[in-house]
Amino acid sequence: MKLRRIALLLFVFVVFFSGCDNKLTNPTPPSQEQGTLTSLKGKISNWKYGSGCTVSLVVGRNDFLVAEAPITDGSFSLELQNVPSSDLAPVREDLPRTVTCSNDKAKIVGEDDLTVRDEKGNHVGSVIFQPVNSEGSIFVYVDTDVTLTGTDSSEGLVFDAALKKGWNIAVAKRIDSTYVKITVDNSLEGTWHFEE
Repeated sequence: MKLRRIALLLFVFVVFFSGCDNKLTNPTPPSQEQGTLTSLKGKISNWKYGSGCTVSLVVGRNDFLVAEAPITDGSFSLELQNVPSSDLAPVREDLPRTVTCSNDKAKIVGEDDLTVRDEKGNHVGSVIFQPVNSEGSIFVYVDTDVTLTGTDSSEGLVFDAALKKGWNIAVAKRIDSTYVKITVDNSLEGTWHFEE
């Protein structure tokens, strides 16, 4: 399935950025401060559970809860918090040598999905964000502005990502049959999907 292949590519990207791992039709544009996201709002396109479930974003080595909110008939609104440094990893930690990092002291964490739980707290699935004309996306937090450029031929990734301090969305866009380009697009133009 295409989403599984995309998830594998994005997993490679998350591993590069975090060193560990811990898934809505045209959402309302996000609140923005200095070019970073402060909230995620949307409607899940294939939602089937009605109300009573919650959605959350959890990241980092210590499973830091960034945000949690109820899902009401497929709609949600998450207010994003800053991530403590104890849940961040150095950007350079798993980044290939062929990729240039503008600030080797920068720390980062990423997650490719939102966790969905039912009213009893049981995990029922994930919500993923599919930006327009892309292979997928990852929610990325950095503690300072950092730019990543270069190519990792072994993984088929081309980095051209200017991440701003705070929350960003790294987007994977296919550029040919071999390479996927990683950029930043915080517009949230796309679709949110539920996966069990």
